[in-house]
Amino acid sequence: MVLGFPSSPSVISGGIRILSEYNFDFGVQLDRAKLLKLIAFGVASPTELIRRLNMPRARVFRYLNALIRRGWLVRKDGGYYLAATIFLVYRVKELGDYAVLEVLNDKGGNC
Repeated sequence: MVLGFPSSPSVISGGIRILSEYNFDFGVQLDRAKLLKLIAFGVASPTELIRRLNMPRARVFRYLNALIRRGWLVRKDGGYYLAATIFLVYRVKELGDYAVLEVLNDKGGNC
Protein backbone atom coordinates (compact mmCIF):
# COMPACT_ATOMS: atom_id res chain seq x y z
CA MET A 1 0.00 0.00 0.00
CA VAL A 2 1.41 3.36 -1.01
CA LEU A 3 0.13 6.45 0.77
CA GLY A 4 0.18 9.89 -0.76
CA PHE A 5 -0.04 12.98 1.41
CA PRO A 6 -0.37 16.59 0.29
CA SER A 7 2.59 18.90 0.38
CA SER A 8 2.01 21.05 3.44
CA PRO A 9 3.59 22.50 6.56
CA SER A 10 2.37 19.40 8.41
CA VAL A 11 5.84 17.85 8.21
CA ILE A 12 8.12 18.96 11.02
CA SER A 13 11.26 18.36 8.98
CA GLY A 14 12.09 17.03 5.57
CA GLY A 15 13.97 13.87 5.00
CA ILE A 16 13.31 10.19 4.95
CA ARG A 17 12.02 8.06 7.80
CA ILE A 18 12.58 4.32 7.63
CA LEU A 19 9.82 2.23 9.20
CA SER A 20 9.67 -1.49 9.77
CA GLU A 21 6.83 -3.24 7.99
CA TYR A 22 5.20 -3.84 11.38
CA ASN A 23 5.26 -0.14 12.31
CA PHE A 24 4.02 0.88 8.87
CA ASP A 25 1.11 -1.57 8.98
CA PHE A 26 0.20 -0.27 12.44
CA GLY A 27 -0.14 3.28 11.09
CA VAL A 28 -2.26 2.43 8.07
CA GLN A 29 -5.04 0.67 9.97
CA LEU A 30 -8.29 2.57 9.42
CA ASP A 31 -8.63 4.84 12.49
CA ARG A 32 -4.92 5.60 12.68
CA ALA A 33 -4.76 6.28 8.93
CA LYS A 34 -7.59 8.83 9.34
CA LEU A 35 -5.59 10.48 12.11
CA LEU A 36 -2.43 10.58 9.96
CA LYS A 37 -4.39 12.03 7.04
CA LEU A 38 -5.74 14.89 9.16
CA ILE A 39 -2.25 15.64 10.44
CA ALA A 40 -0.91 15.53 6.86
CA PHE A 41 -3.51 18.15 5.91
CA GLY A 42 -2.24 20.42 8.68
CA VAL A 43 -4.50 19.60 11.66
CA ALA A 44 -1.95 19.57 14.49
CA SER A 45 -4.07 20.34 17.56
CA PRO A 46 -5.17 17.36 19.68
CA THR A 47 -8.49 19.12 20.42
CA GLU A 48 -9.21 19.57 16.71
CA LEU A 49 -8.19 15.96 15.96
CA ILE A 50 -10.61 14.69 18.62
CA ARG A 51 -13.40 16.86 17.24
CA ARG A 52 -12.91 15.89 13.61
CA LEU A 53 -12.45 12.18 14.30
CA ASN A 54 -15.37 12.06 16.73
CA MET A 55 -13.41 9.60 18.88
CA PRO A 56 -12.92 9.42 22.62
CA ARG A 57 -10.10 11.64 23.85
CA ALA A 58 -8.25 8.73 25.46
CA ARG A 59 -8.23 6.73 22.21
CA VAL A 60 -6.90 9.65 20.16
CA PHE A 61 -4.06 10.23 22.63
CA ARG A 62 -3.31 6.50 22.76
CA TYR A 63 -3.03 6.47 18.94
CA LEU A 64 -0.91 9.64 18.88
CA ASN A 65 1.54 8.27 21.43
CA ALA A 66 1.75 4.91 19.64
CA LEU A 67 2.38 6.65 16.29
CA ILE A 68 5.19 8.67 17.89
CA ARG A 69 6.78 5.48 19.29
CA ARG A 70 6.52 3.81 15.87
CA GLY A 71 8.21 6.68 14.00
CA TRP A 72 5.23 8.24 12.21
CA LEU A 73 4.85 11.45 14.24
CA VAL A 74 6.71 13.97 16.35
CA ARG A 75 5.27 16.34 18.90
CA LYS A 76 6.29 20.00 18.96
CA ASP A 77 4.78 23.09 20.59
CA GLY A 78 1.67 21.16 21.67
CA GLY A 79 0.94 19.91 18.15
CA TYR A 80 1.55 16.73 16.19
CA TYR A 81 3.41 16.58 12.89
CA LEU A 82 4.56 13.96 10.41
CA ALA A 83 8.12 12.91 11.19
CA ALA A 84 9.38 13.01 7.60
CA THR A 85 8.59 13.86 4.01
CA ILE A 86 9.18 10.32 2.74
CA PHE A 87 8.47 7.05 4.53
CA LEU A 88 10.36 3.95 3.39
CA VAL A 89 9.27 0.55 4.63
CA TYR A 90 11.62 -2.36 5.22
CA ARG A 91 11.51 -6.01 6.16
CA VAL A 92 14.42 -7.93 7.69
CA LYS A 93 15.33 -11.08 5.78
CA GLU A 94 17.89 -13.72 6.54
CA LEU A 95 20.46 -14.42 3.86
CA GLY A 96 22.65 -17.21 5.14
CA ASP A 97 24.55 -15.86 8.13
CA TYR A 98 23.51 -12.28 7.37
CA ALA A 99 20.47 -10.13 8.02
CA VAL A 100 19.42 -7.99 5.07
CA LEU A 101 17.01 -5.08 4.97
CA GLU A 102 14.61 -5.40 2.06
CA VAL A 103 12.98 -2.09 1.07
CA LEU A 104 9.34 -2.75 0.17
CA ASN A 105 8.35 -0.98 -3.03
CA ASP A 106 4.65 -1.58 -2.51
CA LYS A 107 4.50 0.16 0.88
CA GLY A 108 5.46 3.63 1.99
CA GLY A 109 4.43 7.18 1.34
CA ASN A 110 5.58 10.65 0.59
CA CYS A 111 4.42 14.09 1.60
